[in-house]
Amino acid sequence: MKMRKQIAAALLTACLLAQGALTAQAAGTVDFAQQLQTLRWYPSQTFTISDGEKGEAASNAPQAEQEAAVEEDYSGSYRESDYYRRLGAVQLTGDQRQDILAVARSQVGYREGDGASQLDGETAGSRDYTEYGRLLGTQGTAWCSEFASWCARQAGIPASVFGNAVSAVPSSFGGTCYQWAETVYAGGDYKPQPGDVILFAWDGTSTKAKSLSHTALLERVTQRDGSPVLHIIHGNSGNSVKESEIEIENPATGRMYQGYAVYIISPDYAGAARQ
Repeated sequence: MKMRKQIAAALLTACLLAQGALTAQAAGTVDFAQQLQTLRWYPSQTFTISDGEKGEAASNAPQAEQEAAVEEDYSGSYRESDYYRRLGAVQLTGDQRQDILAVARSQVGYREGDGASQLDGETAGSRDYTEYGRLLGTQGTAWCSEFASWCARQAGIPASVFGNAVSAVPSSFGGTCYQWAETVYAGGDYKPQPGDVILFAWDGTSTKAKSLSHTALLERVTQRDGSPVLHIIHGNSGNSVKESEIEIENPATGRMYQGYAVYIISPDYAGAARQ
């Protein structure tokens, strides 16, 4: 009962203050929008209102504020890095194909470390320790797929649309998977789009292998002397995140300088936007 009285008194006070703000606004002496911001009353604690023998926990803070209070899942060393600051400067637009690429670009130059304390991206190592692998629990292993998946999470893309992939296995990403032969460059119908995932098989790895050699995000495709050139952003390239150009020397087969472009995966970004 005491808590109910306190809540009622606080609400009455807020109403009286609001009435005064309206009067002042009519007189042209106060910024009413600013007053409304001042009058927001959200007790920070979670309290219990009793109803007979039944109690129910409740909070007056809006859900968005509660979620904002949850600590972001980044390591301490990454939080101190320039790459964390770059990530924070990314403005998400809602176009998830562009958003995932904007996140990826913010990380270009990041370098892997040699241990769990070297996740800032600024310590040149060679033992596959990264902020991206930390999130997915795969430290110490090749991290190209983890990088792509991490970018999806930072872009607000749900795992149901772009999976938490830890290897270059087509089914682990979700979306529609096209073989290179199905692309327009090899005589098929599918035209790869920005934000698609490309899986490569380096020489020595079969194009029919369950797990391929490398994962990249596609920025765009241009032409050079009649051959498609893939502009990609990818992790674990020379122990770092890079932007690269890969020319497809034989468009009919996907042959490039050291292997093949094998699969193009197109996540259902439009479906994510409808959710």
